[in-house]
Amino acid sequence: MSDPVESARLDGLRAAGYELQSLIGRGGMAYVYRAEDTRLGRVVAVKVLAPELAQNDEFRQRFLRESRLAASLDHPNIIPIYEAGEADGHLYLAMRYVEGADLKVVLKRRGTLTVDETMALFGQVGAALDAAHQAGLVHRDVKPANILVSAATTPAGRDHVYLSDFGLTKRASSLTGVTATGIVVGTMDYVAPEQIGGKAVDARTDVYALGCVLYQALTGKVPFIRDDDAALLWAHLMEMPTPVSSVRPEIPVAVDQVIATAMAKGPEGRFASCGDFIAALGAAFGGQQVNLPASASGGPGVSPNSAPPATHPEPPQPPTAQTPTPQTQTPTPQPPTPHSPTSVPPSGPITQPPVPGWSAPPSTGAAEQPHGTPLPTAQYPGNQYPGNQYSPSSAPPHGTYPNQYSPTQFPPSGYPHSAPPHPQSAPPNQAMPHPYSAPPHQGSAPPYPYSAPPHPGSAPPYPYSAPPHGVGSTPPPTPDSGRGRKLLIGGLAGALVLAVVLVLVLVIKPFEEGTKHFDPTTTLPISFDYPESWNRSGQGTNLVFSPKASDAAALFTAPGTGTGWPKLADALKSDADSVVGVYTLLSLNPFPDEADGRKESLQGQLPTTANLGAEEPTVVDGHDSARYDGELQQDGGDAELRIRCFVTTDQTTNQTVVLVFFASEKAWSENEDKFKTLLGSVKFSA
Repeated sequence: MSDPVESARLDGLRAAGYELQSLIGRGGMAYVYRAEDTRLGRVVAVKVLAPELAQNDEFRQRFLRESRLAASLDHPNIIPIYEAGEADGHLYLAMRYVEGADLKVVLKRRGTLTVDETMALFGQVGAALDAAHQAGLVHRDVKPANILVSAATTPAGRDHVYLSDFGLTKRASSLTGVTATGIVVGTMDYVAPEQIGGKAVDARTDVYALGCVLYQALTGKVPFIRDDDAALLWAHLMEMPTPVSSVRPEIPVAVDQVIATAMAKGPEGRFASCGDFIAALGAAFGGQQVNLPASASGGPGVSPNSAPPATHPEPPQPPTAQTPTPQTQTPTPQPPTPHSPTSVPPSGPITQPPVPGWSAPPSTGAAEQPHGTPLPTAQYPGNQYPGNQYSPSSAPPHGTYPNQYSPTQFPPSGYPHSAPPHPQSAPPNQAMPHPYSAPPHQGSAPPYPYSAPPHPGSAPPYPYSAPPHGVGSTPPPTPDSGRGRKLLIGGLAGALVLAVVLVLVLVIKPFEEGTKHFDPTTTLPISFDYPESWNRSGQGTNLVFSPKASDAAALFTAPGTGTGWPKLADALKSDADSVVGVYTLLSLNPFPDEADGRKESLQGQLPTTANLGAEEPTVVDGHDSARYDGELQQDGGDAELRIRCFVTTDQTTNQTVVLVFFASEKAWSENEDKFKTLLGSVKFSA
């Protein structure tokens, strides 16, 4: 099976002087290859963007212009960009190839970082961001996958850290977080509120994202875990995460205040620079006075031993039908419940026809596959700060990095010995012009992508301009009696509409418990229905739908390894009935035409150890498909899953989609009909 898009990509880059050797990473809109620069005889990393991006003239020109600007950045913690160009309709970046692992991989293996590791790593990342900000660049996509930990340690014995992916940054003077094509640049788990609202971005946008990454490094979890994108964006706009100290009691409560300041909903409440952020973090870890921005809650200084106020504000209450009295409680919006059923009835017949190819599985007998070679895990020095003790004898000066963690302490000599200067405040023309506008009234089209989920009533502007304590939020204006009547009428009309929708869902839903629907995206070009009790986890080309979605995603999104087994193994012991679902994957590499090669390619897309039976031909949505029944077994453990895999190629687009249905042995028989129903609802996008 040949892929003309892949062939064009290879031929174009070969003509540009790069011989691609292997795929080392992929995302929703790009591929990263290890390649040889044939002109200079060196190994490089080449990032190739999806071809549709090059078709937009404005995006192409901006990408080339700003990539060259990013290439001019000379900082020891910014991965050097060698070249930016276009080859046969593909935009690409050539950069230094770094042996090692990114922070996403490190956290997947380690769970969390120690205080010493955290300060050493984030000091270097903060210095890199400040250097970019001084040059007028905002990264806009700070996340663990873009933080590379080199396998080669520095002369000082510390891991060297690189910040990557500056090729998709944006000048601070471009006053929006949305690209010309309407795409929000940023990753959902780390996106700042102003990016969601299409507002101004500046250095403080990266401070927010860095705060999210810090939270994950200390707790092992992203700040907000929600069932769908809308609920996740709402959380970034309106909520604050659980305090770190409640997850790790050994972390000083002052660290909660530092993270809350970095993640303030309004940029004016955050640290002006990453250097200020890291300095405050070092002081909090060291039990010293913490310097916060004057606009932050608690004033310019916070005692490290005083617990911050309650981190979670009272949830907004839904509006009532009664006419409010002036100077009394006013209606405020309530975020949507992530588990609410879809309001769009699924398409298709009431009963599903038999699904082709879904017969009793053959016995499995494939040989056990060899283990994948793990990436090197960063080696950090021992924990020299037990408990809440931190080595600095005095608080670091405001606006500087703690000396013990100067990011320039670790690289070879010749680099500057201090973090680059940074203005204490953003220029006036970069300031956020207005707080977020209230979400649209029910019935009106929501702005792109979300000011907030549509809900009757008005939302307070920037619910927290400083850390998470509700300080400074302004209640919405008191509505008059006319508005109260409108709310009452609207509520009755909404109730009637809801009743009709519920009747439709009850009549035609394919799953007894209720139905959710997944619409095709650029990274997963299929649609299907799935049970309402299943959640969704993952991003880009790899998604898991299951009651244990996050636990299963940890396993399936690490192909070739068994590092994601622990949480799912615990779930199999405690609640085996809930370990059921489907893993979906858009393969970026073509599957071979022959059966043996196709089976081997599939096993490479699965976690270890995958035992697959013989291939059986079948059909999915009118397309020829290959089916494999088998099992996944935990290496060195007793956890096991039954799986049924379907490999389907859409001949019109040459895209291959892999569906892996999985369940515990206990739950398989009672969920097999659900698998059939889901498979029967699969539709490839036109």
